[in-house]
Amino acid sequence: MRAPEACSAEPSSLPSSLPSAAPASAPAYAPGSAPGSAPASASPPFPRYIQGALQRECALEFADWRWLCSHALDSEGAALEYFYLSPFYVEQASETLNERMRRGERLQADLQGLLFSVSYSNLDVLRAEAPQFFRAEARDRQAEAPTVSDFAARCTFFNAQAIFHITLLRRESARHGATRTLPLRVYAVVAGKIYRLPPLFDVLQQKMAAAMSHLETCFDLLQSRLARWSLADGYTWADRQTRETQRLGVRSPTGDAAEAEREDFGEAETVVTEVFRRPGSEVAARVLVEEQRLLAKEVSTLAEQRKAVDEKWRLAREAEAKLAAALEKTFGVYRQQKTAQLKQLAPSQQLAFLLEKRKLEAQAAERMQKPAQSHAV
Repeated sequence: MRAPEACSAEPSSLPSSLPSAAPASAPAYAPGSAPGSAPASASPPFPRYIQGALQRECALEFADWRWLCSHALDSEGAALEYFYLSPFYVEQASETLNERMRRGERLQADLQGLLFSVSYSNLDVLRAEAPQFFRAEARDRQAEAPTVSDFAARCTFFNAQAIFHITLLRRESARHGATRTLPLRVYAVVAGKIYRLPPLFDVLQQKMAAAMSHLETCFDLLQSRLARWSLADGYTWADRQTRETQRLGVRSPTGDAAEAEREDFGEAETVVTEVFRRPGSEVAARVLVEEQRLLAKEVSTLAEQRKAVDEKWRLAREAEAKLAAALEKTFGVYRQQKTAQLKQLAPSQQLAFLLEKRKLEAQAAERMQKPAQSHAV
């Protein structure tokens, strides 16, 4: 999880003190005091920024890529099911009405409590802009189940472009038995990531603090470039063009202005280019490394399990082959013994009589069936 740009509040980004009136290149002395005396009291420092619980929660970001790989955020119900996995919901799940609905309870319209509800989504726009096979699938309800590639494309399309606003509502009883709904917090699901939207006051405060820091840096830079201080004249202000004109107006000992310009060429000011870049998110980097480590560990565990299953299957097949060979050998010995015993037995007259009797009964049944067939013809 990393901190979103609108919610990040870093103490280092705030100025440590208000802009001072004295240039940064010279120490600040009180009026009428000597340079060797102690400096006057500086301006009061900027109040230290203390991050509260609200700012810490606004700096969180939740994303479950495993869930997004097997589900599509194509409905408000899917967005709520995905939101139920986030720490924003887990911390207060026992106090919400959503948990009771998930358990299958039927809630009345005037029931009081906390409720997470989807207040905005752009599904209407996405469904109109969805690829052609999505719209064809929606029209043809009798079609076969979508293929794996179509499902993956559907997940990628909706999870990357769907936007949901989930509002935490408090349902309270009002006068005359009515129910009043108060919005407490708003969460956003953007590109599969869940954020808490900060209050407008915090956003303005953070932007004003960043602007104050930039203005102080610019003011200090201008002071170091334009201001000069001397014991006799105090502070003097002059731009670079004026100073260059004054230097060029001074003649060299030989009387050549170009030579004076060459002498002052070494004193040219250094050009400073400042680029303000957004610092990298250390939290996101740590989460990425931890996720990679967990995935590598899971892959190694699955590989070991597969190797163990293959070895177990090989041993089972070898045992089955040995058992089949032993059974076949036993059956062969049994057949040989049975054949030998039958050869040793004497012919039985009773068995021959029974066989002759069954033969006569079969012939009699055939003779009875022939007249019935001729009559039917």
